[in-house]
Amino acid sequence: MIRIKYRLPEIVALVLLGCSIAAGAVLAAGTTPVLVPWSPGGVDLGVRLDVLPTILLGFIASLGLLVAVFSRRNLEGQARRARFDVALSVALVTLALMVTGASLPVIAFGWTASGLATVALVGHVDGPRAR
Repeated sequence: MIRIKYRLPEIVALVLLGCSIAAGAVLAAGTTPVLVPWSPGGVDLGVRLDVLPTILLGFIASLGLLVAVFSRRNLEGQARRARFDVALSVALVTLALMVTGASLPVIAFGWTASGLATVALVGHVDGPRAR
């Protein structure tokens, strides 16, 4: 039986790819860029989807889906696989947040969090095989 936690990165990548396709369809219909404002305490924390973030979101989702499918088979049976799946999912979400951020604080948070998730991805394997 396949557990849902082992499919988490694939689900995240497919959701991001669907969002990219939907945003592309909305933008192709001739509407203005999509801006989702959110300003708690006077700080703009919204996201913006126009042509470039939509293309980058599709690229991130496609590449993330390829990595998730490859890692599912390659990391089968490893003890720290669940940690890798969570780190990959966090990396995908924070990269998506970084490219769609409408203000500098959102982009900076996405940049920092995706960097930390990438460090977790690079250092997830332990033991003599990793060296």
